[in-house]
Amino acid sequence: MAFEDYEPIIGLEVHCELKTATKLFCGCPTTFGNEANTQVCPVCLGLPGTLPVMNGKAVEFAVKIGHALNCTIASYSKGMAQVSDPKAIEDAVDKVLAENPAVVADYKGGKQGVIGFLVGKVMQASQGKANPKMVNEMIKKKLDS
Repeated sequence: MAFEDYEPIIGLEVHCELKTATKLFCGCPTTFGNEANTQVCPVCLGLPGTLPVMNGKAVEFAVKIGHALNCTIASYSKGMAQVSDPKAIEDAVDKVLAENPAVVADYKGGKQGVIGFLVGKVMQASQGKANPKMVNEMIKKKLDS
């Protein structure tokens, strides 16, 4: 084969740091200068049974840059009907909190990053369909009361 038989295709991968208070897939902080390995939770570590929850602010930033670059932004996701029924979410939250007393104790002991694990468990129970913002708020409300 001659050189003319090939078409060079060059791709460009760009990374950026978003100014979000938490990581992309969990609620752990991204504070600069903290001691190593102190801003992690089971979700960050990819432990079995955890389910990541997308950082809404990161999505907002991604959509903004997409619009700025004149990209097409999908306004929906096929087959992903979101559950926003407070009673259904509360039932799942209550079950997860009851099944994870050690994690609840860690949270009440000051380890706020473990909330990502609990949110992940509720999202897993709902097969990813529960409204993650509602789940997060409901778990915090129950744990802080």
